[in-house]
This record gives sequence, structure tokens and C-alpha cells, in this order.
Amino acid sequence: MLNAMLRRTRADGVALKSMGSLPGRIHTPKAFFTFRQPLSRSLHTPCRRPALQWRALEPVSMPIRFKSETAAKAESWKQSRTITAIRKVFTFCGFFIITTGAVVVAFFIYDASTYRKGVSAMDIPVSELALNPRLGGPKNLPIADVLVGDHDSEAMLLQKDKPRL
Repeated sequence: MLNAMLRRTRADGVALKSMGSLPGRIHTPKAFFTFRQPLSRSLHTPCRRPALQWRALEPVSMPIRFKSETAAKAESWKQSRTITAIRKVFTFCGFFIITTGAVVVAFFIYDASTYRKGVSAMDIPVSELALNPRLGGPKNLPIADVLVGDHDSEAMLLQKDKPRL
């Protein structure tokens, strides 16, 4: 009965919104809005924007919906733009901190896995003369008779006895 009465009276958008028949924001094309402008305007009348007045849609195009408790709960969860922006900033900062921490932990795990427990002196053969070369010359500088890398590979072992400048 209320539905038929509203269709006959063609209620405006504010009345339909207060009944809960329309959502909080009305998304309709501009054709549904009419502009109310004064018929005559003098030069001293301040220029102002025309007021929007919503025309009721045809009854078949928009069914009337009564308020329910689910709609009230949905409206209560709406938040302001500031709170939403703050929440997004903290979310992005949290993701950045967690990602950075995960990268640091992964680096330390990788670094710890590269070390061996049982390192012995037999792993790297180095000549004693390469570590402590003899000194000579006018400035008493070290003379490289034997190099540290002489025992690294077969090619270096073949060049070990080669004279160096």
C-alpha cells in the first residue's frame, strides 16, 4: 500500500533516501536532474550555481526497497577518507618492514650456510716464502720470488719456476 502511494505521489530523492529506498549516493545520469534557475536576474544578484533537484524515476525502473538491519550495519562500517588513508599508509609500511626483515634474515641464513665447520690448513697450500718474502734492493722492498697463487692450478704450477721481473 505504501509502495502504491509513493508511486502516485512521485516522491523526490530526499524522501526516498530517508525511507531507505535509495542508497547514500545517487548515481544517475544528468538527464534525471533538472536545474532550477530564476526567471529574471538583475546585475546586482550574485551569480550562484543552479540548485539540483532530483526527478523521481519511472516506477518500473526503480523498485522501492525498505530499510533493513544489514543496510544499517553496512553504513556503520563506513569510514572517513583520513582513516582509510592512515590505514593504507600503515599497511604499506608494515609490508615494507616485513619484506626488508625477510630479506635480511635470508641474507644471514645464506651467509651462515657458506661457512664450513672443519676448516683445515690443508685446504689452501701456500708457500712460506710467498707469505714472508725476502727484502732487498735500494729501498729494502719485498722481492716476489714465490707468489701466493703458485699452487692454485696445474697451469700455475708449470709457471712456478719461470723468472719474474
